[in-house]
Amino acid sequence: SQTTIQFEHRVSGQLTDAASVALDPTGLIRSDTRAVVVAGGSALARTALGIYDLTFTNPAPGLSYSYSIIWTYAGSSFGPVPFAVAAVAANNANPYCTIAQLSWFFDSRMAGMLANDANTGIADTDKLQGILDSVASELESHLFGRVSLPLSFIPPVLTEWVAIRAADRLYGRRSDGPNKIAADVQWANEWIEKFDRGQISLPRIGRSMPSYMPGADSRLAAARADLTAGL
Repeated sequence: SQTTIQFEHRVSGQLTDAASVALDPTGLIRSDTRAVVVAGGSALARTALGIYDLTFTNPAPGLSYSYSIIWTYAGSSFGPVPFAVAAVAANNANPYCTIAQLSWFFDSRMAGMLANDANTGIADTDKLQGILDSVASELESHLFGRVSLPLSFIPPVLTEWVAIRAADRLYGRRSDGPNKIAADVQWANEWIEKFDRGQISLPRIGRSMPSYMPGADSRLAAARADLTAGL
């Protein structure tokens, strides 16, 4: 199976292309053996405006990883900022929101139309799962350093957060989403910002010991880099 890590680069809250995005020299490391799985300096590929992905093959099922991202923008270098990928199931499906759970919040016909490019109305499950897993990876980079991963219990608010962000990504493949999606996304963004600032916490989840992140505030600890200050 494969895992995809994703990094979002934002300036003043807006997705913006960086000059380069890569793993720091230590690379992507297995949490159990500390072996390097992806070499340091490996570049993340631009997949959309301000969004960078790197896909790698899992050496074994159920592994978790740690890595740090460095990037350049406007002639300046940033990072390293640490992230983590929690262990996932053998089929690589994320534990936060399944395809079936997506239909709890959104009409399944929507997914069929937006996750299929052949106009059959039948969802491309691989594409849909990939979007859900990518959003879940973004969520975990917010959770990293705040709670102990992997979570033993998935609070429903996290399932809803992943579903909303995934729906936004799906609509983004075609055009702007409807007002209902925009309102949901606004809630999701506000919720994660409050979580990053420590204003809210997860129900039934203990907090992990805070980790020091050089030069990073809670926003930089997330999967998106927001360079609002100092530019």
